[in-house]
Amino acid sequence: MLNCRGALFGLDARLALVVGGVMALALTAQTVSRLQGDRISQAKTQVEAIAEGLKDRYQAASSMTFDTDLATLGTSGYLNPFTTLGSWLGFDPARDPWGNNLTVAIESGGDTRQLRGFSIPLQLGIVVSAGPDGVFQSTVTAPTVASFETWAPAGDDIGIKFNTAADDEKRALQAQAQLRDISQALWAVAQRNLASNSTYCETPANQTTDRCDVIDGTTDAYFDGEERWLNYYPLEVGDTAPSYTTATSGTARTSGNLASMQALVGTDLGLPTAWAQDSWGRVLRYDSNAYDSTTPPYAAVVWYQ
Repeated sequence: MLNCRGALFGLDARLALVVGGVMALALTAQTVSRLQGDRISQAKTQVEAIAEGLKDRYQAASSMTFDTDLATLGTSGYLNPFTTLGSWLGFDPARDPWGNNLTVAIESGGDTRQLRGFSIPLQLGIVVSAGPDGVFQSTVTAPTVASFETWAPAGDDIGIKFNTAADDEKRALQAQAQLRDISQALWAVAQRNLASNSTYCETPANQTTDRCDVIDGTTDAYFDGEERWLNYYPLEVGDTAPSYTTATSGTARTSGNLASMQALVGTDLGLPTAWAQDSWGRVLRYDSNAYDSTTPPYAAVVWYQ
């Protein structure tokens, strides 16, 4: 009887080992599946965060192209929400959760569009992980305007497409506002210069100078308001029209020269010197005699190029 009981115990033990083994396999499979699911979720978060980080860095930089260096994306502060995900601290943004390199492909300037009066290069991009199998099934070259519309990650790839339409809209609005304020400041300076010179010309002794007797110089008498025939906008160095006098024009500025335009905006107009460029890095251009250069009213024009 003891032997029988021993045999039954041995069988029970073997059955228990088999059941335990099956359960261990099931638990292992569940763990692997859960781990794979976590990695897929992390990869989705990663590509989304990188796309947003690239757009944020593009928006902050004075550039018309993307900086696609992923190694500096986190260290320069553009992946902070992503790097605070606990175990992801210190991660390599260039590699996906399976340790494979991500692909970032950008089309910069392949086509242009008109946005609020500005000609802007299209910025189209994709960020793609090859997924669990480590093999890209998606097209991972820089997208064209046509292919961008239909692009989607294929197979088990994990990816996202993005563009800078919203960012460029913000840049265009900012550039428009800067140009508007610069134009208004130029007008205000011209009016102050005119008022100052008109006061100067009220003194009879001054009325024979080229600041007052403008039209025929000293060959005829000054008449009231003749000083209005001068251009009182800040002088651009290429403007050689006779409607200026050095006594009222100030320091000549060079259109398109960054340092000179910073002096125009900052020193002459009292505005932020950063406005000498727009958000794409283009330098301010200035024409102090845009239309009729000999007969008032005169017009000054500013733009970025």
